[in-house]
Amino acid sequence: MRQDEWSRGVVAVIADSVRHYRKRRSMSAQDVANACSGLGYASLTRGVIANLETGARDSITVGEWLILAAALQVPPLLLLFPVGRRAEVEVLPDTTVSPWAALNWTEHGRLTGVEEPFAEDAITIAEFRRHDEFVSMWAQARQEGMRVRELLAKDPADLKRLDEDVNELRLELADRERLEERASIMLGQVRRTLRRAGLTPPDLPRALRFVDEDTRP
Repeated sequence: MRQDEWSRGVVAVIADSVRHYRKRRSMSAQDVANACSGLGYASLTRGVIANLETGARDSITVGEWLILAAALQVPPLLLLFPVGRRAEVEVLPDTTVSPWAALNWTEHGRLTGVEEPFAEDAITIAEFRRHDEFVSMWAQARQEGMRVRELLAKDPADLKRLDEDVNELRLELADRERLEERASIMLGQVRRTLRRAGLTPPDLPRALRFVDEDTRP
């Protein structure tokens, strides 16, 4: 019986989150149903969504959870673990933690703060997240560098009119270039770490594919 109560409680949390985000998006149950249908999942009708929100439906599949998250344009985990909206959730039968701790569990493998996750599993999400950060850092530095180069290519009279100092622009460009190089080096290290762990790194943007020339085993 306790297992069934816990399972229904999990569904109730998701249902409450669906209602919260639906109203926040100014969507009716029919709007959400239409969005689900547009995503290729017509089974979540207006009636099904209404029953879910009122508690008349006490079950939900993983597929339905993901479709609802996409339809509402919200990260799936925020439907399951309502960070900032509840003080605690019963993440497992008789195991209650804050939604933030529950969400962190999905990344770090540590739920109560006592258990020690397997090292090879713990690095996966953290390293993939670092990968994204270094790609973004490189792209931003490159974009800002291109902007400075365009300014330096202008006629000195135009620079004066724009109140731009050539020496300051050159210093800024050098700084952007150093940051771009550092991001590519760190990205290469992350990709090497992922491969050593038997993982396949994400695809790189075309302009960054040179990184793999130095990181393949």
